[in-house]
Amino acid sequence: MKIEDVKQQMNPFKPFTIYTSDGFQIDILHTDYILFSPKGNNIVAVDLNGGIHVISVDHIVRTEYK
Repeated sequence: MKIEDVKQQMNPFKPFTIYTSDGFQIDILHTDYILFSPKGNNIVAVDLNGGIHVISVDHIVRTEYK
């Protein structure tokens, strides 16, 4: 998946889930919960408990609206 595919979920924003190749999933409930790296190869996502996850775009297999 490309970073542009993930950014597409942001406009207009609706909550969505990111699924990775190792089975990890994280809900993005607001635009404040996600940050895109300047090079476009990583996403920083914050979970509901405040945990921070750096996700390589290469490992994102799909996104799905909630």
